[in-house]
Amino acid sequence: MFMPNRSALISAIIEKRRPLATRIEQVETNLQHLTIALQQAESFRTHLKSKADNEKTLAALEGLNFLNLQAALQTQLTALGKLKQRFIRNTLNIGVIGRARQGKSRLLQSLTQLTKVEIPDGDRQHCTGVRSTIYHTPQIEPYGKVTFHTERSFLAEVIAPYYDQLQLGTPPATLEAFERQPIPGLPPNLDYAETKAKHEYLRRYRSKFQEYGPLLRQTSPVNITRNQIREHVAQDDLSGERVYFKYMAVKEVEIFCPFANGEVEQIALVDMPGLGDTGIGDAARLVAALGQDVDVVMFVRMPNAKGDSWQDVDVQLYDIAKKSLVELPIHLWSFAVLNQTDANSKNGDNRLNCGDLEHSIQEKHIDVVGCMTADCSKPEAASVMLDRVLSHLVEHIESLDKRYAESRQLALLDLHRTINDEFAKAQRVLGQYADSKQLFKTTFNDFWEDLTEGLEGLLREIREMLGKDDAAFKTKVTEVLRKCREDAGLPPASLTLDQRRDHQGDYTAAYADYLRKIRTDLSGHFLALDGQIQYSLNAIKLKIIRKLLAPPIGLKIIDPQDPQALKAIAQQVHVYLGDSNLELGFQTLADFNVSFAGIIQRQLRGYLDELTADRQPLQESTLGINELLAIAQVLAPITLQSFLAQYAEPTWLQLKNFVLDLARKILDPNPEQAQVMQRLELLASRQDMNGEQVLERLRALHEQTVANCEEVLNSFLKEPNYIAYAMTAEFVDRVLRAGRKKLGDVRDEWELFLGADEIKPQIWSQFQQEDVRKQEQREWKELMDAVSVANAEERYHFLE
Repeated sequence: MFMPNRSALISAIIEKRRPLATRIEQVETNLQHLTIALQQAESFRTHLKSKADNEKTLAALEGLNFLNLQAALQTQLTALGKLKQRFIRNTLNIGVIGRARQGKSRLLQSLTQLTKVEIPDGDRQHCTGVRSTIYHTPQIEPYGKVTFHTERSFLAEVIAPYYDQLQLGTPPATLEAFERQPIPGLPPNLDYAETKAKHEYLRRYRSKFQEYGPLLRQTSPVNITRNQIREHVAQDDLSGERVYFKYMAVKEVEIFCPFANGEVEQIALVDMPGLGDTGIGDAARLVAALGQDVDVVMFVRMPNAKGDSWQDVDVQLYDIAKKSLVELPIHLWSFAVLNQTDANSKNGDNRLNCGDLEHSIQEKHIDVVGCMTADCSKPEAASVMLDRVLSHLVEHIESLDKRYAESRQLALLDLHRTINDEFAKAQRVLGQYADSKQLFKTTFNDFWEDLTEGLEGLLREIREMLGKDDAAFKTKVTEVLRKCREDAGLPPASLTLDQRRDHQGDYTAAYADYLRKIRTDLSGHFLALDGQIQYSLNAIKLKIIRKLLAPPIGLKIIDPQDPQALKAIAQQVHVYLGDSNLELGFQTLADFNVSFAGIIQRQLRGYLDELTADRQPLQESTLGINELLAIAQVLAPITLQSFLAQYAEPTWLQLKNFVLDLARKILDPNPEQAQVMQRLELLASRQDMNGEQVLERLRALHEQTVANCEEVLNSFLKEPNYIAYAMTAEFVDRVLRAGRKKLGDVRDEWELFLGADEIKPQIWSQFQQEDVRKQEQREWKELMDAVSVANAEERYHFLE
């Protein structure tokens, strides 16, 4: 019987559901955050496993099973989504299912006043191709709303299951690939009639792609008229011919129309395609729809008038529906409808057969709220059945919802406890992961042995060089002396010297100029030795740095490319230790410098200073140009004028020869001219003093000076090794042997310095790992904290 105020009760039930849906959504959001936290934890666990070198830690990490927790979370999220979908709906939904040709469509037509134009039926092949939801909407012209598959959902939900079940290989990734590539053949192990039929069904999807394919790229949902509904949901036209293929692209159709019982509001009927066709995935889609879109289900069965019984396919259909909502036993929200036909129907009078099936239904364990027998083609009979279903629904839906919700709530709390237990273990996993005090003690002891052996060995190596020439310094000295000899500062030839003498007026002036040039050129060459001893010392410093840097010492905080490396480490030591022997040792080594001027140049200068005309006079007694001109003026002024007309600026040599020739021709050996003749004779007797003789004098002085300087330099060839040893010995004493200061002896200083958290990982790779492990400990704790926050019990509750 119709229950008074049923519509108001249904509305009240729907309104009561909404706050619960909101709270479920909050729990969903938290579970999604928890899922992300678990994924991050699992990723980090995998990372830690790849690095763990401790068997205990590795075993603990392998003992954590975050993947199972993630799978459990996804299961709960899916189930919670179905529950939320149930509570968020604006209608109470009644599902109508059954095998093909059982009268399911006729029942829906009777309840909704729709015809076969909108709800296809047929007596030939399977007619309905997609699910339809029919909403009671008073006082409107019936219309539909169609939602098409997207490319992704079509390939994943429709096509991929065929490839999986029929073992056809990798399914196509795009619509273009599906249309272009032939369907692979069945493997030999699936050569059966049923699999061949399913394979043919898949082939039909491809062969008819041009008919429905464009719809997969169309934006939906799309409103359609009542006359367009059949071509979107059915396979056959009204005459029974299979001419429609749009259903292959359709995911769902919603139909809006007034029901026969106008007093019923906020009710929807869910029309499932008849099962029994060879379409793969139909059963899965049925389960999904029942689980989240249906509040009560009606199994429609039309017994055969010629004799019938419950078949295995009926039990299978019931079991499929039963799996859709394991939290809520289906016998609490399902009805069996036996479709009764009369003698005038194509099926014939099946009244007795209906009675037989009703009495034997429990024998097949098809447990339902009730089994109803009625002629589904008659609106009055259908309305009576709907009343009974709605009465049960209104009376029991709140308790069903509560039972369903409590079942989900308990499952969530079980998951909460499981995650809580697992992460209680996880929080203890890295307790000893980064503890390395004993490791540092052992490592430092080894370092100290390597340091002392290495530096003492280097000191012995340098001591063995004492008394030996420094090879680099000797090479540089040899090079400088060669340049001194090759680039002496001498005139290239006597002619050049004569020219200089002519311009200067005498050899003495020219000679003095060249002495200055020789002296300054030699001094310049010797300046090339400036820094050479320091260069040798820097090579020793670099050798010390490399000894400290290379294994087994491996003091990697020193940068061998940095010219201020030693000073930099001294400053770094000061930062950590303040004033210390260790700082003093590196600072002293860094500051240890010598110069050429301070050691060698002062001794070379004494020999260079000898190269002056005052200290090395030329001893030349020749007449000057003015004297020669005066004599010529006395002897033959007219002849002199002719000579000067020919030579406007005669050289000393030209003038000397002119005067001698003139004197021999004119002068008599009388007493008055004796003095002049004497001077001329002296000039004549000194004719061997020429440019070549002066040049030879300069060469001799240059060679003697170079030889003297070479002797000085050779005496210093061993000096760099003595200086290097003194420098190294001082450094070794400072950094290995120095006594106590405020921090202890120098060994204690080394231990304090190298044990600093910032220094230690720079030197030893195992402590780089330690630094990383400390960071990993922190990251792990942060992940555990994030999971703990998301896994708080109150975040799982949606029931008050």
